Amino acid sequence: MDKPLGKMVHLEEDDKGLIFEAQIPKTQLGKDVVELMKAGVITENSVGILPIQKEMGHDGYRHINEVKLFEISAVTLAANDQAMIMDVKGNVDPEKIANRYDKLAQLIRKGEISDDLGYALEAEILKLKSIYVNVTQPTEIEVTEPIEVKADNGEIYNYLFNVLKK
Repeated sequence: MDKPLGKMVHLEEDDKGLIFEAQIPKTQLGKDVVELMKAGVITENSVGILPIQKEMGHDGYRHINEVKLFEISAVTLAANDQAMIMDVKGNVDPEKIANRYDKLAQLIRKGEISDDLGYALEAEILKLKSIYVNVTQPTEIEVTEPIEVKADNGEIYNYLFNVLKK
């Protein structure tokens, strides 16, 4: 995508990679992309990086120890299948969430969990936690002072008297 979509409001690295939160403005592009995320069309992220520190490991794989991050893109298919979009704000369907909990329970009940499945389960639990936290946040209620209304009572009585007299 050649246009900026939003901005990062939180970015951190854990032992598996990057976790971030972004704000997407309500431009036409932003609205379109958020709807595609909610519909499950755009489900993954892709990063643009420049490796700074890298080395070949004894296992034959290249280990990247430090990178320069240029951009993060929302995509339909990422090179890393673990780079999933975890949640889209406002995308709460109680039936779908209950179904996700049921699927988690079934996987855990089976017991034979590989590392990859364990990471996927962890990601799903974090997604559900994020949804729960967002839904259960208290809403801010603005409390205002009562407005004093000054009225001419004689005018009100005359109006009511004339209306009731008919």
